[in-house]
Amino acid sequence: VYFFGPYVFIIIGGLLVSITLHEFGHYWTAKRSGMKVTEFFLGFGPRLWSFQRGETEYGLKLIPAGAYVRIIGMNNLEEVDPADEPRTYRAQSAPKRMATVLAGPAMNILIALTLLVVVFMAKGPVGENWSSTRTDWTVESVQAGSAAALAGLQPGDRVISVGGEPVTTFDAFRAQIDTDAGRQMPVVVERDGQQLTLQPTFGWRLNKAAAGAIPSSPPLLASDIVATVDGRPVATYDELAALLGQTGDPVTLVIERGGSNYSLVVPRPVTLPAAGASGYLGVRASVPSTPESFVGALGETGRLFATMATGTFAGFGKLFSPEGASNYVSQFSGPTTTVAGTPAQPNVLTPIGEAPGPSAATAAESARPVSIVGIVQVGSGAAEQGIWQFLMLLAVVNFALALINLLPVLPFDGGHAVIAGYEGIRGSIRHERYQADLTKMMPIVYGVFALLLVLGLSSIVLDLMHPVNYGP
Repeated sequence: VYFFGPYVFIIIGGLLVSITLHEFGHYWTAKRSGMKVTEFFLGFGPRLWSFQRGETEYGLKLIPAGAYVRIIGMNNLEEVDPADEPRTYRAQSAPKRMATVLAGPAMNILIALTLLVVVFMAKGPVGENWSSTRTDWTVESVQAGSAAALAGLQPGDRVISVGGEPVTTFDAFRAQIDTDAGRQMPVVVERDGQQLTLQPTFGWRLNKAAAGAIPSSPPLLASDIVATVDGRPVATYDELAALLGQTGDPVTLVIERGGSNYSLVVPRPVTLPAAGASGYLGVRASVPSTPESFVGALGETGRLFATMATGTFAGFGKLFSPEGASNYVSQFSGPTTTVAGTPAQPNVLTPIGEAPGPSAATAAESARPVSIVGIVQVGSGAAEQGIWQFLMLLAVVNFALALINLLPVLPFDGGHAVIAGYEGIRGSIRHERYQADLTKMMPIVYGVFALLLVLGLSSIVLDLMHPVNYGP
């Protein structure tokens, strides 16, 4: 409450309900499959309160960090009363075991599906990035001092065309701007039922190729803007390339990033790629919230599921790539400071004034995982924005939990499902029951646990060092 405000109770409550329903999926399916479930607890640690009903103990424990269900005989190492052996998890058929372990992620997917359909039917698409698939977007906000602000764009404007070319989705609009970096182009907007022609000179910023070509620690980002070189404004990317390509004394760049300024001393010459700039206008898009029919809501939900699935797995791939791992580690470097009166270090990105220490990359570029601290922070902001934003976020979190739990390694549910399937296939081939030896898998289990522990603790530290931003 102190750090995130009173809305923290809402997101923590939503997460606990989601995790409890996940475990209820395991519980219900295990019971239906004839397995013996001895415990169903909310929380971990010392027992606060419980009651016995039948063969299962239900209750609360001290640490509200989730929930768990205990099914007897989950592996070949657990000792079980011989009388209970027929009702152990390991004694059941492969389909029953797979159904039991997959019921948890299935419950999270069901929660996400239900929440999204409800939101789409009651409110319509909610969130700032939905305009990537919609053509009826309008300008939500205009960045102060940007090319859009100088040209007179206003919130509520609908962009009709750029340079005579019709504008469709916001993603397509950004692609159009990229080709016109640093140029003045006519932009036709619709405002209060009338069409106006504005003449913005599009700004420019570094793209990934140019950012990687300029030596800097931490590295420059594709979204960075080069404001000045040795105190002189830089009008175009070609001008920057020419200045850095000359032989001579080092030059000092002023880099704008996220509303803060940083200095960077660059020894010359530096060769920049010919196409190293992307266009920049300075607007954020929004789409009208129009309630969908049930069929339309299902369609929008399916499209969002596909986007989240590809984004999640792409993020995992990026995080565990050599470049992604390097970017992740480099984010733990503290703020770069310069002692007054000492010369700036070459190739070191240094804060100017009250600017925060530069992080190595944005969350998107570094595939940075978000910890429970970040989720609570973002969830608190979503709850403050309104019920629909909160429900959308809770749906996304549930879908992400399902995808992560489906990873085909222990201790995730997907790992248990893979083992159950393997045991079933091998048993059918040999025409006898086969049970995998967990002792041979323990090195993998310990390795995954260690990786989860490192990622969990390090992502908490990152979320405290560089809090996740929410909203405009």
